Amino acid sequence: MLRARIPDGVDQEIYALLVTYQAVRLAIRDATLAQPDRDPDRGSFTIALNTVRDQLTAAAGVITDTAIVADLRRRPGRDHRHPHG
Repeated sequence: MLRARIPDGVDQEIYALLVTYQAVRLAIRDATLAQPDRDPDRGSFTIALNTVRDQLTAAAGVITDTAIVADLRRRPGRDHRHPHG
């Protein structure tokens, strides 16, 4: 779901999502480079995305805007009852 309410904001949000998608795919590729028997195309996007979210959430003391961390915790697909679920 996009949050932007104006066309320029929608464009910016879509580009941000595309950049994020590409960054996660590159992280999957990089993680599989050390394991030649693994095919990067078979890496789980969901697991990689959740790992990125967990890493960003763990950086809560580093990120000064706590709204960003709170927003990451509220994302769909996360089990909010368990800190690692």
